[in-house]
Amino acid sequence: MEALTLAMRQMRYNNNVKQDVVEESLLKLFVLQTELKDFAGALNTFEKIKGTDLSGEVIGMLEESVADMEALRFDDQTYAVDARIPQDPYSWFFHLHKSDFLIKNVAGEIAELKLRCDRDYVFWRFQENLAYSVSEDQGTCSMEVLGDPGTTFTLIQM
Repeated sequence: MEALTLAMRQMRYNNNVKQDVVEESLLKLFVLQTELKDFAGALNTFEKIKGTDLSGEVIGMLEESVADMEALRFDDQTYAVDARIPQDPYSWFFHLHKSDFLIKNVAGEIAELKLRCDRDYVFWRFQENLAYSVSEDQGTCSMEVLGDPGTTFTLIQM
């Protein structure tokens, strides 16, 4: 997913890329984000898809998944995302979809968490199995997990 995301960023600044390549890449990114349970990222990608020339039929097919993702954000269901800190840059990034989360099943070392929200930026030393809550008035948030390369863990969004 990282490679596709990087390619999408580069396409944004390259006027020589054909529109159908951009549209197909956005659709693939949406599917991949959905499969990896990066629902906040998938919703962001869907907004970009709506700004393309893709047919209403294609967008309509995605809208059921989008509605499910939006409902999940505010219901009481939890879901897990398995993660691995890459070799470089020793950080794992994720857009939070729910306001409550915890990290468990750590194999390796996590040093700290960074939370970047619309209205605030905080970081702290990591403590396993400690639940965190982000106030709704902070807006949307992304999280960075810093640690040893190859460290695996499970992010639980509640």
